[in-house]
Amino acid sequence: MDPRPLTPFEGAALEPAGARAPEVLPTTLADPPGAPGGPPPRASYPVRHWRGELSLPVAYWVSSLLFTLAAVLAFAPLRLVSVTSHPRPWSLLALGGWSFFLVANTWLLVGIWRSARAHPSRGGSAFWASAARVVTVFGWLSFGSIAVFRVVPQVTEFGKVAFGRSELSDTRVRVIRDGAEVEVNGLLGFGIAEELRRALDANPGIRVVHLNSNGGRIAEAMELAKLIRERKLVTYVATQCLSACVTAFAAGEERWISRKSVLGLHAPSMPGMTPEEVRAATAEERRFLESRGIDRAFLARGFQTAPDDMWRPPNAEVLKARLATGFAPENSVGISGASAHELEEVGREISRVRVYAVLQRTHPDVHAAIVREFEEGFRRGRSLEEIRAATFPKVAAVFTAALPRAPDPALRGFADLLVAQARALQRSDPRHCAALLDGSASLAVLNLLPEELRKRDLEVQADVIEGASATPQPTPTVDEMAPRFPVILAAMSARARKDMSLLNDPAARKAAPDRYCDAAVSLYAAILTRPDAEAGPMLRALLGAGAAAP
Repeated sequence: MDPRPLTPFEGAALEPAGARAPEVLPTTLADPPGAPGGPPPRASYPVRHWRGELSLPVAYWVSSLLFTLAAVLAFAPLRLVSVTSHPRPWSLLALGGWSFFLVANTWLLVGIWRSARAHPSRGGSAFWASAARVVTVFGWLSFGSIAVFRVVPQVTEFGKVAFGRSELSDTRVRVIRDGAEVEVNGLLGFGIAEELRRALDANPGIRVVHLNSNGGRIAEAMELAKLIRERKLVTYVATQCLSACVTAFAAGEERWISRKSVLGLHAPSMPGMTPEEVRAATAEERRFLESRGIDRAFLARGFQTAPDDMWRPPNAEVLKARLATGFAPENSVGISGASAHELEEVGREISRVRVYAVLQRTHPDVHAAIVREFEEGFRRGRSLEEIRAATFPKVAAVFTAALPRAPDPALRGFADLLVAQARALQRSDPRHCAALLDGSASLAVLNLLPEELRKRDLEVQADVIEGASATPQPTPTVDEMAPRFPVILAAMSARARKDMSLLNDPAARKAAPDRYCDAAVSLYAAILTRPDAEAGPMLRALLGAGAAAP
């Protein structure tokens, strides 16, 4: 017999079938995990944490570290995309980051709580289990505070940007004055700086940026300010520039305001911003404004105003604080700040001026042409001076034609105003006086007149046109009035009588504008000493003949 011990397999082979149960197979031949009847597969790390299956130290320290790293990675793409250039993609990334934060923070806290609850049954310290649960409670409170005061407001804001109407839907970037100026009218929403950049690139002749805005995004205002400084542009406010708009306005090489403009300041705000973030944003904005030479005390008062309030300093204070460098040159910048509705109401608005209302009744075709000029001027952003230059000849033609047929009181008013205007211009330049009296004065010359005389001029025009249309008077000839002129000449000075020949000698009055002006003014002044019944016919005769008439 073989003295060697039998192996289990050899022994089994000697036993009859069914004599005993087979040995258990080696583990290498057992069912794999997850197979029917085998051990369950091991869950992933996130699942084991969620179930509380991780040890407390791992759940607390390792999972917290992983959560922090993942949160940093979730928000990292925001640094790669410009919110001002790509607001919708940036907002979608921000929504994704906050969504991950909410889910991951819930995962972290629930897992730690469950692991702490099971910690003593695994032989761990009950003290550390309780401490972990206390920390988790505070974590939930902090998480709830962040969710309510930061996440929800910011998610709401970013949701509007990502899925709502474009923030530029109610904002216009409009090139005006044939490419010399550009208007930004409306909310300073994400993307407005890029839109302005495109307008500037397409119109290199632009030198003035009109800012008419109630405010908007601080980041966008800073982008606008950067662009305005790069291009060395002048900024101008026609209506109002509030909040973030002031930051963009301050970037101008020169900063103009209108007599009616309003500027407003307050502390910046953003839904979901922490007090520290508000202070940082305020400090950045304030440093920029101070770098533009604006008074610190003025800025301090503005930034002390609550975000839901607005400090609107008077224009005198705005100029004194150097926020604005001066008023815009009168009538020389384009018209801006008008809404689309206001543009549609141009005809109604200009008819509030009496002379245009009179023209609407008496000369509707002329009135319609003037309205078209105003509408076109407003749409193209022309200056008021340019619009007046286009409409002035139309009004002047009707007015000049009406003078020889106007009733006596209207003509007296005209002659009285003409004398006052001529004397005002003669004091500055006799050539301007001569141009007024011979009818060759340009609109630029008329604009040299004091404002009070210019306002009277509009009323006199209305009186003359309305009177000539309602009660037209006959126009006598100069020869018919000749018997009355000796009385008028007697009331004039000897020098004025001597220079009367200048009234009908264009070459001579051009050579001696001062003497011509004196003679014409003396003639009108002498006529005004007579009663209406005498003065009216004489004025109609002179104006009908074109002598010394505008």
